[in-house]
Amino acid sequence: MDPDLSVRLRSDLKAEGYGDAELAQLISSGQLRRVRRGGYAELLADDPVAKHRQLISTTMPKLSDEAVLSHMSAAAVHGLPGWPDLLGKVHVIRARPGGGRCGTVVHVHPARLDPSEVTLVDGLAVTGLARTGADCSRSMSFVRAVALGDAALRGGMIKSDLLVGLELAAHCRGVGQARRVASFIDAGAESVGESYSRIVLHRVGLPVPRLQFPVRDRSGMTVAGLTSAGSSSGRWASSTVRSSTADCCGPMKPLGTPCSERKSAKTWCAISAGRWFGGRGTTLIAQRLWLIGSAAP
Repeated sequence: MDPDLSVRLRSDLKAEGYGDAELAQLISSGQLRRVRRGGYAELLADDPVAKHRQLISTTMPKLSDEAVLSHMSAAAVHGLPGWPDLLGKVHVIRARPGGGRCGTVVHVHPARLDPSEVTLVDGLAVTGLARTGADCSRSMSFVRAVALGDAALRGGMIKSDLLVGLELAAHCRGVGQARRVASFIDAGAESVGESYSRIVLHRVGLPVPRLQFPVRDRSGMTVAGLTSAGSSSGRWASSTVRSSTADCCGPMKPLGTPCSERKSAKTWCAISAGRWFGGRGTTLIAQRLWLIGSAAP
């Protein structure tokens, strides 16, 4: 975690000699900002994932040693994508048959947890990438689960480990969707936006795209990258175009959103186009891609 975003617990501050009145003054003056009850920081993170990391850091010391960070909390620690509406609580697994609860800050999941599925990251006990991917794939939307799974593969998750974990969770709710996610994820998707694009292309019935297809000018210089490209008997091509001068301006923007950060006003954050039988059908394909892409979370 960024040192500027480090947190302090009330118990530690009291041990250092700060009294209740002095702490109240520090809070009211803005020198300390409340992360949660009994947990503070001099600076609150703006990024949702970093803000969740602060919540984790002020919460885990209050929990028993058997608590293991899981689900979206484990994903945040592993550096995987996050969504603000899923980061309001700290998720932990306790390896026991019952006793689950969902409070204002902590969501406790009672579940089977093999020691091999637990790892240490920055001194925190968290579920490994495969178990994190399995738990998230069962509990969030397909679109988001694919984006998270793509990122987990890029981060080193082994798909066979994910499949083994899903077999062990065969009786759990959501395992059917998780298997669909496992069959769809691809480490070639370099961002959440690219993961969304692959799903859009799949939903309109286009073939599986080739990821990270370079576009070169006549001199051979790479001038843009197609996050996906495909063809069928030379009849069509569908692509999401990414300029080499800037990255995608954000995964939450719908396909077709103009990217003001780009050097060229003609470059779009995502451009979906079709060439079908000499150009016929292009408008229909683009409209379908826009309608579905605009609905992506």
